[in-house]
Amino acid sequence: MKLLKAITVLTTALGCASAFIIKDAKISFKDETREAIELGQLDETFIKGEYQPLLIKEIDEVVSFKFKLDLSKSKSKEIPQQLSLLVGIADKDLEVPIVAKVKDSSKNNKVKLVSFKVDLQTLPKSVLHYALANDDVPITASLIVANDKKQLARKETNLYFPVFHLQFTDLAKKTIVDTFEEPLRYGKQEELAHTFPQPPTTADPTLSLLFAGAVVMVNMFLYMYWINFSAISFENFPSGKDFIPFLGFFGSIISCEIVFALYYFGTGIFETVNCLAIVAPVGLILGSKFLRNYTQKI
Repeated sequence: MKLLKAITVLTTALGCASAFIIKDAKISFKDETREAIELGQLDETFIKGEYQPLLIKEIDEVVSFKFKLDLSKSKSKEIPQQLSLLVGIADKDLEVPIVAKVKDSSKNNKVKLVSFKVDLQTLPKSVLHYALANDDVPITASLIVANDKKQLARKETNLYFPVFHLQFTDLAKKTIVDTFEEPLRYGKQEELAHTFPQPPTTADPTLSLLFAGAVVMVNMFLYMYWINFSAISFENFPSGKDFIPFLGFFGSIISCEIVFALYYFGTGIFETVNCLAIVAPVGLILGSKFLRNYTQKI
């Protein structure tokens, strides 16, 4: 069985080689007393992520992952388009990308020094919640080194594989405060009901009274002004056939004022428009006839 597996891996490596070479990979911790872990050279056959997870004692722990990226065999000879470390819980689709810091090697310009820092305090609360609540759900860090297919030579492949797992100790689970709350949308909710208020059918009574009073006062002052300055003389009122246009002219003005007053007292807009459609043409026709035929001072 082991021989068959070895032959399969060897055949895969010969038939399809990676476009990138990762050397001198190393995992270190914020706690300097903790020994760093040397991973050596990594490729598509790396299965370190399947081994025992790294134990985390404090929430302020920072895990560093560094390696040398050899681009000598890559077609593009440039930094890959995707160079990131996915940290989270893949089974629950909770992963965040950690951006790499890339520096040029002083010895070889085709070799890049790549480093990642996983600060546990900056991880989403949802990731920490599931890692603290379940012993069998570790935080996984997966490496992505990839280019577009157009930038890959024939038989070259990209890299994507888990590098290490992080798991909190029992003591850390007791001291770390879990403040995450699952969104309510994941559970059953009560049906939301909202009753929209009915739109007002009448104008405000106070506003209506003020408007009606203003209309009456303006008309009174207007007529008083006409009488005082002899603009109206009751001795020269139209009579006979001229009295009908005169009466229609002033009657239409008064009717328009009444229509507007009724609107502010609660008449609907459509009823108001219908009334104006009747009153306005009558006033326009009779008023024009009155003003054309009667040229004397009233």
